[in-house]
Amino acid sequence: MFLHLAHMLGTHGDIMTLMMNDFDPAYGFEFWGSTTMPDIYKLELEGMRMRGVTRLWQNNVPDAR
Repeated sequence: MFLHLAHMLGTHGDIMTLMMNDFDPAYGFEFWGSTTMPDIYKLELEGMRMRGVTRLWQNNVPDAR
């Protein structure tokens, strides 16, 4: 049995927001509009529950939009 299992996934902001929204409806259009390109988030999941979200990207690079 694993005590701690970590996964990493790279995706586009649209898909990331849709996935996060499936866990928590607070992550919708406004959240998507606040993301930068690139952006990195750490999601802490427990089963099918999102226990935490941490933004890891630091805005020291100009937004590509």
